[in-house]
Amino acid sequence: MCRRLPLLVTLLVAAGFSAASVWAEEGVQTPKKTTQAWTLDRAMLQLRLNPNDVYLQYVVLQLAQNDDRTGEAVRLIEQLRGRRGWNARRSDRRVDLFNLFSGATAVQESLQLDTMRDRPTDESADKPAGDTVKVSSLVGPKIESHPWSKMLTVQQVAGKTPKIGSLDLCVPEDQYYIAFRSLTKLLEGLDAGDVWGSHLFNQAAQCAKTRQASDRVKTQLAIVTDPLTRPFYDLVVDEAAVTGSDLFFREGSDLTVLFRIKQPKVFRLRMDGFLVAAAKSRPDAVRSTGKIGDVDYVSVTTPDRAIHVFSAYPKPNLHVRSNSKPALERVLAAVVGDPKVARLGDSAEFRYIRTLMPRGAKEEDGLIYLSDPFIRRLVGPELKLTERRRMICYNRLRMIGHAAMLYRTQFGKTPQSLEELAKAGCAPAPPSTDASGKIRH
Repeated sequence: MCRRLPLLVTLLVAAGFSAASVWAEEGVQTPKKTTQAWTLDRAMLQLRLNPNDVYLQYVVLQLAQNDDRTGEAVRLIEQLRGRRGWNARRSDRRVDLFNLFSGATAVQESLQLDTMRDRPTDESADKPAGDTVKVSSLVGPKIESHPWSKMLTVQQVAGKTPKIGSLDLCVPEDQYYIAFRSLTKLLEGLDAGDVWGSHLFNQAAQCAKTRQASDRVKTQLAIVTDPLTRPFYDLVVDEAAVTGSDLFFREGSDLTVLFRIKQPKVFRLRMDGFLVAAAKSRPDAVRSTGKIGDVDYVSVTTPDRAIHVFSAYPKPNLHVRSNSKPALERVLAAVVGDPKVARLGDSAEFRYIRTLMPRGAKEEDGLIYLSDPFIRRLVGPELKLTERRRMICYNRLRMIGHAAMLYRTQFGKTPQSLEELAKAGCAPAPPSTDASGKIRH
């Protein structure tokens, strides 16, 4: 259900980072430099004072490339990284994009360094890529689960029968599951997690900016949760849950919200009103309708996906709202009992846990559940390779932004094309093709 990679690749190709055709124009004139223009020595001095600044690292690497001093710049950056404890034993070690806990800033810094240091040569470009395999054919970790069925049988013999809720049967077993008795409790939990998560991520990444993941997702799903609206949810919503295929909330992930409704007509009137308001909030918002199986859905989306919602009512007392059509399709398949999608509530694992943690217990406001199939998928080859590709594309987009900022500093105006950035020495030269059509670097 990860559909973010094609969007990033499209942006890169549209920007021309990997397309040689945009560089065919001739006659691009380099303007005069301003009095504030960087010199390599000044940039290296500033980098020594601010070794964590990824933009300054880009400036040093790019200016060093222009002056044929790349080796000197690389040694300085690796020396500074070694002082911070990164790759202290092996300064030439590449970033591990398969690490579950790599910080985003550290990853982008390492990718940027590797990209600008290791631009392919003509010889390497001619070498065949070698054999390739389909990601779907790769096998994930072969770790045995507990004998859930036997453990469940023991509990049932002892008279402990699990109670399974209706929303438990609406979620694929290989997705995370967050369920609360009321939407207000769920929102309070998500808000608290967003606040604490922001503090932890900011300290770990040594970055002061916040991404406001919770607000971004609510805007994307056209869900209003201000203090005046929350009492409405308590009146009409019996239970709420959130599910998704991965945990990359801050950078963007598929997310589906499920509502078990007490007053369907009142709820639908209000929630559909939010969709109408979202469609009117921006002139480029597009509203459309469609069907998934026998279930009708409504979508509202903008080109940048700041609003990107799919809304469906598969049952009179059930509402599903997602920011991903493939995610909605899987959840609806679980709702109707499609045998191709294993449901969490049917699994022996979840049913056993519910004998230990009974549904409806007084001390339980909500449940956060990460199943064995979800953990396997999280560390499996398909998701890890997809995330690796996303990080590489993200790095290229960030480098384009750095190049544009460097150009404005050097020449006091905004660049008009990637060709202009390269001609002015603010971005690495792009690949081109020779007469035979082979890519040259």
